[in-house]
Amino acid sequence: MTLTAATGRWSPRTLALGALLFMAGVAHAATRVDVYSTSVAVPAAAGEVRAAAYVEALRRVLVRATGLSSAATDAALIAAIGDPGKFVQQFQEDGNGNLRVRFDGDALAAQLRAAGYTVWPAERAGVVVWLAWDAGGGDRDVLGASTEGAVATSLRRDLLATADRYGVPVVLPLRDSQEMAQVAFTDVWGDFTAPVTRASERYDGGAILIGRARLFPAGMPDVRWSLLVGGDRLDWRGGPADGPAGAAQRLAARAQAAASAASGLARVALTGLQKFDDYARALKSLQSLDTVSDLRVAQSAAGVIVVEVSLRSDLASFLRSLSAQGVLETVATADAAPADGNLLLRLRGQR
Repeated sequence: MTLTAATGRWSPRTLALGALLFMAGVAHAATRVDVYSTSVAVPAAAGEVRAAAYVEALRRVLVRATGLSSAATDAALIAAIGDPGKFVQQFQEDGNGNLRVRFDGDALAAQLRAAGYTVWPAERAGVVVWLAWDAGGGDRDVLGASTEGAVATSLRRDLLATADRYGVPVVLPLRDSQEMAQVAFTDVWGDFTAPVTRASERYDGGAILIGRARLFPAGMPDVRWSLLVGGDRLDWRGGPADGPAGAAQRLAARAQAAASAASGLARVALTGLQKFDDYARALKSLQSLDTVSDLRVAQSAAGVIVVEVSLRSDLASFLRSLSAQGVLETVATADAAPADGNLLLRLRGQR
């Protein structure tokens, strides 16, 4: 990513608009997923064994970066990347037969884009999962974060493992007394989405994933999945693991569509910059976002710079990524120093 300087003149009428856009963009909290770091099991991480571990780790992060399981088996993509070892930034054995590997995310993202893939931004809104199951013989319930029993334990383990594989930040409901009064098993199983949607508000997620799992006869699970996101509903069928996997594929596709339709420029005024380190930190925070492709410093004055930010995403995704990163925050217009930009930001905690 390059950083170049330019001069220009700007319209001074957009601070209130910026504040409104920010509030709309971060209505749901986002989680920054550690996309390019993973652990693989190896008997001894040395020589050819370590090289094989790098290949497996690479395949895992390609899935998390795209939301697509097919990325792990794309022969042309794997060939274009070549030796995964050249992208490894850090590795560490944990003493339990696992090797933790961290790849150069920027370099791998560039490889994916060159191969025609859309990179799913690391800042991802949480997905609230409501999974109702019927195992036969009256054994039925809604899966919660701490629901006990063999069926619940197995479903939760598989669901969370798949969500981690695809980089989907999931939230399981608490199923406390308040929530059980709001949402019954029959609401989830019967596809009554209104009470489920209301109960999901407490978790501040960006999407709701609903599953209705028929677990008998044994060994033949059938789950009807529905993803509620942005006013849309997307349905599919599969097994328990196909819920998070299907959600990842569909959320990544929505991110791609949003990026294609609405990518462009955001003008950001950074204020309260008191020393060189403040300038460097603020610019570095913008540069490091997956939703940003380039920066141009358009105007500079004492304590304030105006930056043209080229986006890989829509504005809402950019704003969510700012919120998830936690380095910059918006400034209420009443507190604003004179500046010119669609958004007025400062380093978090500065006054």
